[in-house]
Amino acid sequence: MQLLALLVTIIYAACSTFVIAKITSLLTNGLRINEEDEQKGLDITTHRNRI
Repeated sequence: MQLLALLVTIIYAACSTFVIAKITSLLTNGLRINEEDEQKGLDITTHRNRI
């Protein structure tokens, strides 16, 4: 019985994570930044901060 509960919990967590990630991706135009900003660095492009 405990093994079944463990499997159900793992499946529930995986499905919930997928749904949340999908909704977030749809609301924010993707989960990744564009390649240009990635090359420049997020400190500069997002926060306008240099070292």
